[in-house]
Amino acid sequence: MSSGGLFAGTGVFYARFRPGYPRAFFDDLVRRFGLDGSGRLLDLGCGTGQLTIPLAGHVAEAVGVDPEPDMLAEAAQQALAAGVGNVTWARAAVRRTCRAGWGGSGW
Repeated sequence: MSSGGLFAGTGVFYARFRPGYPRAFFDDLVRRFGLDGSGRLLDLGCGTGQLTIPLAGHVAEAVGVDPEPDMLAEAAQQALAAGVGNVTWARAAVRRTCRAGWGGSGW
């Protein structure tokens, strides 16, 4: 079920037509934040995983959160195609997630 938000029903198109980030951008993030494969990544408003998937290889586990189910379905498909298996995709409205917290799960 879609949230009826701005990006409802656009997952496939978003993944296909949204320009990606350059490799240098990810290299800079990895260096600046010392991503050594042992940490966690939380991507709020992850869309189809443009940040989550490339960074997942530099953390132990990642969570991508988005309110749109079709965005998350496309993200999961993109992760599978890229051979990325350490990502959990979760549907939630970011404003509610931040207010409610993660229930003591360590996030």
